[in-house]
Amino acid sequence: MTLAAALLAGPVQAQDPTFFRIETGSAGGTYFPIGGTIANGISAPPGSRPCDEGGQCGVLGLIAIAQSTTASVFNNTAVQNGELEAGMAAADVTRSMYLGEGKFDGKPHEKLRIVANLYPEDLHLVLPKGMSISNLSDLEGKRFGIAQAGSGTQVAVLQMLENGASPVTISTRPN
Repeated sequence: MTLAAALLAGPVQAQDPTFFRIETGSAGGTYFPIGGTIANGISAPPGSRPCDEGGQCGVLGLIAIAQSTTASVFNNTAVQNGELEAGMAAADVTRSMYLGEGKFDGKPHEKLRIVANLYPEDLHLVLPKGMSISNLSDLEGKRFGIAQAGSGTQVAVLQMLENGASPVTISTRPN
């Protein structure tokens, strides 16, 4: 009887997977491994062992992946344009882009939504041995590098310089 029922039921339909991309930052940065951890936590690919049997405890049929990008500005823009499902970004950059302020003046990104604040970010200024400054305006006329183009770090530093330092020469470096 069981065999007949199985034969009459026909072939088993495989569950179609749903893909969910989480855009992060450079592969060597902080966002990429965090994005990978989140992707692992929410994934439960079709055919995987159920959670209660020691398998994936994520969303059934979901395959989430972390993808390396140039970070905050790119990720927020891609989410705004409907080109990807999720992206990691610095909170201050996301706020400015959402409201259309600062560097993004007059260009609000109203489709952005925040899921969670993961951790506070610190910025560090590293100087050559023997050099010192008392404020950002001491950087006037100096050449220095600021993270990756389009990163939250770059946007934050440029905003700080705009608000507190005279014009300086800036170069970006890949992370």
